[in-house]
Amino acid sequence: MKKLLASILAALAINFACATSAPAQSSKEGERIQKVKRSVNRIGIGENVQFTTLDGTKLKGRIDEIGEDYVVVADNKTGNVTRLTFTQVKQVKARPDNPFADPGALMGLAFIPVIIAVAILSRGK
Repeated sequence: MKKLLASILAALAINFACATSAPAQSSKEGERIQKVKRSVNRIGIGENVQFTTLDGTKLKGRIDEIGEDYVVVADNKTGNVTRLTFTQVKQVKARPDNPFADPGALMGLAFIPVIIAVAILSRGK
C-alpha cells in the first residue's frame, strides 16, 4: 500500500512539474514566432532572404507573399515556391541584392591595394 501511494505521489509530482513548465515553454515559443513575424514584415515582399528552419534547413530566395501566419519564398535559381509557417522558422536574415552592400566584401576590396603595395615594396628589398 505504501509503495502504491509513493508511486502515485511521485507520478503527481512529475505531472505537476511538467504542467507548470509548459506555459513557460509556450511563451518562449510565442516570443520567437512574433520575432520572426516582425523580421519578415520589416524585410518586406520582393526582398532576398535566408530562412533557417527549426530542423536546420536553410532556404534562400525572395519573399513572394506574407500572410498572417506564413510566408511564401521563391528560390531565385530554380523558381521553386515554398510556403513556411512562422512556427517552422528559427531565424530569418535579409540578403542584399548587391554583393558590395556586404561589409565583408567592402573590407576585402579595401585591402587589395594594401596587399599590392606591400608586395611591390617587399619585392624591392
